[in-house]
Amino acid sequence: MGLLVFVRNLLLALCLFLVLGFLYYSAWKLHLLQWEEDSKYDRLGFLLNLDSKL
Repeated sequence: MGLLVFVRNLLLALCLFLVLGFLYYSAWKLHLLQWEEDSKYDRLGFLLNLDSKL
């Protein structure tokens, strides 16, 4: 019985680390994606420059 509890806790910890690792990795990738290129929009979401004249 003690072995089953140990295995259950081990699997629970493994799943928790996998979820936290995925969240950390995705936040890191989003952070890198944000800094890769200059934004075409200001902080309110409006275009800074138009490509062609109206």
